[in-house]
Amino acid sequence: MQIVYLKLVTGEDIIAYAESVDEEYVHVHKPITIHTKNTERGAILRSTQWIPFTEQNDFPIKRKNIVILSNPSRDMEDYYHETLDILDDMILEPIDPSQEQLDKLDPEDREAYDAFFELYANNEVKVH
Repeated sequence: MQIVYLKLVTGEDIIAYAESVDEEYVHVHKPITIHTKNTERGAILRSTQWIPFTEQNDFPIKRKNIVILSNPSRDMEDYYHETLDILDDMILEPIDPSQEQLDKLDPEDREAYDAFFELYANNEVKVH
């Protein structure tokens, strides 16, 4: 499979394997999104799964939602492979929700834990 760089109309930068490209869709496999942050020392790249919280690895993207479809530089291809290796090696261990386990978290991790569950446990959200 060929590796492609996509700039979406949303502004997202995506690097992925292209399973197929036709007139209507680009079918991508294992897409990651690249976040660039400028600092005093230069630009920093950070990458994440494009669609987190799912086991799915294949996504169709409508061509009308793509501003640029191109081949990434060799350095970006290497970065993409390194990112996939890191993501494949990551194992998420569930946190035991017992109070004893939660008390062992440092305050910053506890705050992130609480915020995550507050966001996703909110059953009062109404969609119109």
